[in-house]
Amino acid sequence: MFLIMTLYFAKYMRTTSLTVESSIVQLRPGYSEADYHRTFGGISNMKFVLLLTLGFTALYVPPRIVGTTGVFSLLSSAVLLPLDFFFIAGSLWIYLRSLWGVYKFGSGPLQLLPYHTDRMLGLHPVGSMTLSFGIVYLLLDSLALAAGALTSDVGDLAVLFGLLILLATLLVLPVYGIHKKMSAEKSRERVELQERIAAIVSTKDDGPENENKAISDLKYLMAYRTLSSEVARMQTWPFETGRLERFIAIFLSVTTIIIARLIQLAFHF
Repeated sequence: MFLIMTLYFAKYMRTTSLTVESSIVQLRPGYSEADYHRTFGGISNMKFVLLLTLGFTALYVPPRIVGTTGVFSLLSSAVLLPLDFFFIAGSLWIYLRSLWGVYKFGSGPLQLLPYHTDRMLGLHPVGSMTLSFGIVYLLLDSLALAAGALTSDVGDLAVLFGLLILLATLLVLPVYGIHKKMSAEKSRERVELQERIAAIVSTKDDGPENENKAISDLKYLMAYRTLSSEVARMQTWPFETGRLERFIAIFLSVTTIIIARLIQLAFHF
């Protein structure tokens, strides 16, 4: 089941990357579909997949071959296990390479949408894609945990715990540049509103000739409350709050299970 889900999620991540392409391309001036494919390309690079496969094989296979006597056990450790690692490495590489694409995209100049039309400034597709990949990673790790929790292999649980920490770190780092841009835009809009209100309040009434300006200022004052509320609701991360909270809840649950199992094995109870 784990291998089937790994293959399915690899396809899912590819499809998701293509689905959000049109929404993401329009956020970068002069950014074409070819640029997008270069940024998010490389997910099929077999060189890195093979390197990851060799790394997992070197870590897991030798300890399992030592002392193995049965033909089936030897075949499983020497042949089937590296094949499993190949599929796992392929999925992991797609995840890492896609997040690298998010980082490269966010580090360039962005043409953000107005805050009154989109509280995420048009960056919701980027955050949604990143969080979707994180959920995929978490589900795969949880499924591996379900199998690992049935055994007493401390090494397996330690690796799963390390992968979870990697997941938490990589979920934030790729979009950190986008976060800084969104925070700067929110601060700029807030300062602009405050300066405009300060200018209106400090303006003196010099007579009838300023009647049109006074009417314009009055309209702005009436709209200020709504505009300031909209600015306050501007997001500084490209994630939906509800989905992020659910992700954190699942992440903490899985982490707690791994830590509890490691403690149980360490103290033999």
